[in-house]
Amino acid sequence: MVQEVSEPGIVDLINFSDIQRMLDAHYQAAGMPSGVIDAREGAVLAGTGWQDICVHFHRANPDTAARCRQSDLAIAQHIADGNSHGYKCPNGMWDIGIPIFVAGKHLATFFLGQFLFEDEAADRTFFERQADQFGFDKHAYLEALDKVPVFTRAKVENILDYNRALASFIGSLAESNFLLRRQLEATEQVKKGLDDQRAYMQSIFETIPTPLFTKNKDLAYTGCNAAFEQMMGLPRERMLGSTAGSFCVPDLARVYERMDRALLDTGERQAYSTQVRSSEGGMREVQLHKALLHDASGTVTGIVGVGFDITERIEAERELEKSRNLIKNILESAPSAIIGVDEHGVVNHWNACASDLFGKHPEDVVGHPLQQALPFMGKHLDKMAAALSERHVETLEKQPLVREGSVHLLDIQFYPLVANGINGVVIRMDDVSERERLREMMIQTEKMMSVGGLAAGMAHEINNPLGAILQSAQLIELRLSPFREANQAAARKSGCDLDGLRRYLEDKNIFSFLENIREGGLRASRIVSNMIEFSRKSDTSKEFVQLSDLVDKSVELASNDYDLKKKYDFRHISILKEYDPGLPPVFCSRMEIEQVMLNLLKNAAQAMASKNYGEQRPAITLRVRSSGAMAVVEVEDNGPGIDPALRQKVFEPFYTTKAPGDGTGLGLSVSYFIVSNNHCGSIRVEEPPGGGTRFVIELPLGAGPSR
Repeated sequence: MVQEVSEPGIVDLINFSDIQRMLDAHYQAAGMPSGVIDAREGAVLAGTGWQDICVHFHRANPDTAARCRQSDLAIAQHIADGNSHGYKCPNGMWDIGIPIFVAGKHLATFFLGQFLFEDEAADRTFFERQADQFGFDKHAYLEALDKVPVFTRAKVENILDYNRALASFIGSLAESNFLLRRQLEATEQVKKGLDDQRAYMQSIFETIPTPLFTKNKDLAYTGCNAAFEQMMGLPRERMLGSTAGSFCVPDLARVYERMDRALLDTGERQAYSTQVRSSEGGMREVQLHKALLHDASGTVTGIVGVGFDITERIEAERELEKSRNLIKNILESAPSAIIGVDEHGVVNHWNACASDLFGKHPEDVVGHPLQQALPFMGKHLDKMAAALSERHVETLEKQPLVREGSVHLLDIQFYPLVANGINGVVIRMDDVSERERLREMMIQTEKMMSVGGLAAGMAHEINNPLGAILQSAQLIELRLSPFREANQAAARKSGCDLDGLRRYLEDKNIFSFLENIREGGLRASRIVSNMIEFSRKSDTSKEFVQLSDLVDKSVELASNDYDLKKKYDFRHISILKEYDPGLPPVFCSRMEIEQVMLNLLKNAAQAMASKNYGEQRPAITLRVRSSGAMAVVEVEDNGPGIDPALRQKVFEPFYTTKAPGDGTGLGLSVSYFIVSNNHCGSIRVEEPPGGGTRFVIELPLGAGPSR
């Protein structure tokens, strides 16, 4: 194995005795002190002309030596980019540093100095103070100062040009030696590595658990390992030197030969699945990877191959696919909408029920954010996040969803999914609209059943005193009639004038009071009749009726009812009709269903009379259609609507939102019983998306006289 070649220092690459001689000669010629310092170790590799003021004074004293190090650091920081840099240290001397780079690395620094510039004459007073400050021998210190070379700036620039070239020469020479040394070391290591690699690969070839084999260009086996022997169920002596046709099943041998010939012709690597006969005689699934084998010159010498026994993997994949299909079938056949969402809120599963419920196919929503697929879920993302973070089920009940003009109620549950590194949420949605309607119907039916008996008893109990009141009011009117001789005779016998008595009674509005008693009694009588009708099932005959005709007849009856007191007139209401022409006749009581329709139409007209429409017009939309096994009639108005808190009460007896005297509160109760008890249907109230009120009647289709 080839080891990393060590990187030597510059002292290992250059003979600095030669460099020392060059520096000495240059100092004799130019008088500029210079030296080469190792950038890593800080050792002086060569130097000449070091000044006494630096050696014996500045670098010998700890305080001034710190200034020298400050100068060295400043120069080192400014030559990292490869340029030279001059610096006047705090001790008053000039130094110039030139970097020496080898293979892109700063290995040494060429220093010039110490010296002074001619145009910067030495301030002896500064140096005298410095001698006093640091305790130098002033006389010796100033003598050393006088020995420091002084140059013009032009002279220094000429010397610097020479030394830059010298530094570049030293770097280039060192780099050449470095590259040569590295090449020699690498060659030696490669040679050793090849020997080690050959032995290593031979060991791997024999001990690796993956089946390996080689063939020559004639497709005869030239080598294999123990794992290949085990996979083929044959010793290598039986296979080496032979082609697959001599020991394999003929059909498989032909497959091997065809693929090997194709590899030799095209040179393209191969990976394919096939079979081998095991030592037990059974067939095993294997995957073969093959490539061409070359010698050192690049000439093709044969084929090298690797085999993998994938029998267990194939069986596991089949079982996994069966499990996946089973789970998918379970989710697809579930009666609930099942939606999978990953931890980022992106939809990754959408079952068939979800498609039916929301009218969107999986390809339209999978891969998209949940709030984009189902905008109404945007307000429930906090619930989904809570289910995922707190690892518990979150539930929402009876959430409204408006789709195709109908309001659906959904129960929503968020199940956290945390398994095998997969985080997400499974959302289950159930349309409980029908369940809630049935529940409301059951509650309403129980109320009606309990009230029915009470209504019947009350009606019979009220009838007796009510009859007496009406009869007495009628008898009073008869006893005061001037047209009956018996009344005149009784008045004369009593000594009074019947005509005068009548004038007195008329003046005191007594006859108006009697009329009010009679009208109130008759109204109470109608209420009692409705209560009796409410309490017993009608025996009205049934027949097959075309609902669209029945609805039209009800509209005609309602349009002829013009009552200024109740402020509604069908002549000013737009009637919109949406009928399904293919709806079959419905077996029902024409009179009773007309009564229900007339009641709904009048209620709609009365409600719309209280709304200011401005430039719009009040409108009633009538729909007749089918839904499964039921015929559906809808009466929808654009009036003020019904408060949601009051919708549960509209079918209760005696409950009304009208002004006193405008209604008995029994109309919708009787309608409810006609539809549910007499026709085995249902009636409910909804709020359309655009506002207003919608009553929905459902009657069974196909029910004949046998019912």
